[in-house]
Amino acid sequence: MRLVPEQRHQFGTDGPGAFGPLHGLLTLGCLRFVGTEKEGDHLAAILVDEKNKRYRVTPGTWIGESGGRITEITERRIALNQIVRDANGEWIEAPRYIFRQASSK
Repeated sequence: MRLVPEQRHQFGTDGPGAFGPLHGLLTLGCLRFVGTEKEGDHLAAILVDEKNKRYRVTPGTWIGESGGRITEITERRIALNQIVRDANGEWIEAPRYIFRQASSK
């Protein structure tokens, strides 16, 4: 799927954090998926960054530095699509996953 980056008017919010606290600020590798919580009829995921700050995310949350948006959360993984350039310089939607960390007891 080819994508065109969204154009924003000069008065709109843009840049890191424009779509939430995890948008554009951290690479996915800086986040650990440590748990889930039931929220209505779907799951919310608990992520922890390298400073042990916790984040609660749901499907639709923007995450990571490549315009990633969470599409699905299960007990074992978070699925998201990132908007990246392919080898030809075209904008594409690329699936990515964050897998749940095994608990250390």
